[in-house]
Amino acid sequence: RHPLILLSSHHATTLIVRYYHARVQHQGRHITLGAIGSHDLWILVEKRLINSVINQCIKCQKLQEKTSDSENVQPTC
Repeated sequence: RHPLILLSSHHATTLIVRYYHARVQHQGRHITLGAIGSHDLWILVEKRLINSVINQCIKCQKLQEKTSDSENVQPTC
């Protein structure tokens, strides 16, 4: 097994991370990293790149807003 090594600064690597992030249905860094690794791809400085892709993802931002709004709601008795 010889994984393909990708530079994190390359645009194609960012596109690959976006693809796998969407493919795992926006489940987070660890799941995205696992999906990339299972396809024999190895990204240098992967955690930083995956975090930046997730932080730029509009769907993830909206999901984060919904969860933070629901946490702030106080139950009424």
